[in-house]
Amino acid sequence: MYAFIYCVFISFIFLLIFSISSSPLYTFPFTHDSGIFQIIGKEWMNGLVPYRDIWDNKGPLLYFVNGLGYLMTGNKIGIFIIQLFNLSIAIFILYKLFRLEFSFYKSLFLTSFILIWLSNTIYNNSVGEYILIPLNLSYYLLYKWLKSFTISKANHPYSYSIVYGITLGFGFLLRLTDVLTLFMTLIVISFYILSFRQWTNWFINFLICLGSFIISIIPFIFYFFTKGAFDDFWYATISHNFEYLSQSEFKSYYWYGIGSFSLSFANYIGILLGGILVLLFNRKRKYFAISWIVPSLTMLLLLFNSYASGNYAISSMPFFCFVVIELSYLHYNRKSSVYPLFLYLFFGLLSSGFIYQLWQTKTRDSKPNPMIGLYKKVEHTIPIEERNLFIAYNCKADIYYYTSLRPCYPYFITMQHYLNSDKDSLRKKIINAYKTRKAKWILVRYPTYPNFIKGILNRYYDVEMNFPREEFSLYHIKEGRCATKVRDATL
Repeated sequence: MYAFIYCVFISFIFLLIFSISSSPLYTFPFTHDSGIFQIIGKEWMNGLVPYRDIWDNKGPLLYFVNGLGYLMTGNKIGIFIIQLFNLSIAIFILYKLFRLEFSFYKSLFLTSFILIWLSNTIYNNSVGEYILIPLNLSYYLLYKWLKSFTISKANHPYSYSIVYGITLGFGFLLRLTDVLTLFMTLIVISFYILSFRQWTNWFINFLICLGSFIISIIPFIFYFFTKGAFDDFWYATISHNFEYLSQSEFKSYYWYGIGSFSLSFANYIGILLGGILVLLFNRKRKYFAISWIVPSLTMLLLLFNSYASGNYAISSMPFFCFVVIELSYLHYNRKSSVYPLFLYLFFGLLSSGFIYQLWQTKTRDSKPNPMIGLYKKVEHTIPIEERNLFIAYNCKADIYYYTSLRPCYPYFITMQHYLNSDKDSLRKKIINAYKTRKAKWILVRYPTYPNFIKGILNRYYDVEMNFPREEFSLYHIKEGRCATKVRDATL
């Protein structure tokens, strides 16, 4: 009980400082991704259907959580409460994992260090947060099984597979990348089970895991089917994301980038190196070592060859525990000072990042958004009955956060970069949306935008208002030029 209260307390302090978009400490909280999730969640609760009416490429569970937060309190505090509940339980599970190996006080200390590492990720109502409870529980159960695993006890408990299936389902409903490590770990332990000829045990576990996965995603699948939006849902969360990933490329990290990458993904790097040491010097724990090396290496290769940012590291939280546990085993079994030195360097790296992030919080102090004045002028210019016939192009999505304006096209996020590539199928969808001319009002930030929007604005819209200092223009549709059906865009 005391341990759980402690977990709630440190989670509250952590979120208060680092979750900029939901913390009550910050008056002007909009941050790009988190703000978009809040906007979609809120609009979902107001009757819009994600992907069909308002578009992003994350899973629906994320928007549902944000919408639920707004239903609870009518503002960001509801999201903060959900975050607190989620993080408290997530780190309490890892405290229980530590307790399998360490004393009460040492486990509490190490649990605190989890949040020190977490400060080096983008923990700010991010996608990876909401997978943590089932993911941490899955790894807790996996560790318990590996701890008792022997040739004579290779059977895997069926009840554990229920948790694995639900976790994979949550990953499908949030972001598949966040359960890639679990998927790879399950492949490794499947190999263990099958190598000892436990065919029936493996097959039943597989069926239970698959069934749990299907049951966990059915409510959302059914919802989008009934709304006639399943194709939109599938395109946004699966088809487009694989297309997006295929266009990712090797990142040319400079020293600053390498440092930032190392801090954010220290858990994967640490357990990869730690697992290799275990494999070389503590063969008794080879099953553990391989179970950590394979998923961490897979994830690091994906992250280093993609557009991933620090929030992708959140789902590596359980690996922090494994770094500490495996290096501790090496130290006590081999009586070498090399292993605690490695561990101290690991802690030192995380602590230096924590101090830097804490210092950075002063730049995140509650400062009024300089664009709010412009947004309010635009809002007051547009008649109330036409505020849902508006779209902002090449602008930040926070205009929908601070005003009563609502996007009339699904693609309300700044999509400029998608329009620079003919490879992306989303480009065609965006062009077709704008060619319908459903929007009576378009706010454009005009230094850079593609030819297709210039042609639409010049032909069908007049300038209503200019903001030369901010480089914005507000356009209003010409008389008799309203919404019409158009052919597919020629790209």
